[in-house]
Amino acid sequence: MKQLLKVTLPILSLTVALFLGLSAVAFAQEITGSINGTVKDSVGAAVNGATVTITDSDKKVVVRTLSTNDDGEFSAPLLPVAFYDITVEAPNFKKHVESHLRPVAGEYSVCSGQQRDQRRSGPPAFFE
Repeated sequence: MKQLLKVTLPILSLTVALFLGLSAVAFAQEITGSINGTVKDSVGAAVNGATVTITDSDKKVVVRTLSTNDDGEFSAPLLPVAFYDITVEAPNFKKHVESHLRPVAGEYSVCSGQQRDQRRSGPPAFFE
């Protein structure tokens, strides 16, 4: 009986340690990503105060509403990995929609596209 206990106890201890170690790795995996972008007008100037709406493409639910900063930048961190529609609106600019963007877990995705400035007939404004 003592011989069986000497063999079984170390194997059982190793099994429990391995199980706990692998569990920690599974919980440490990231399941969120981020979407970042810059809103610029037709001459490349930053558009401050543009409203950025992020909607879950499949559920059709708004998950985040943001405003661009003085440099025209926005950031939406910690988004669960899914497909998103990004809508950008600013006074005197045509509404712009980027559809079906998917942030990669643990990484940043960049929103890009074009938007027409309704005040001018020049080249479109765009998002980087």
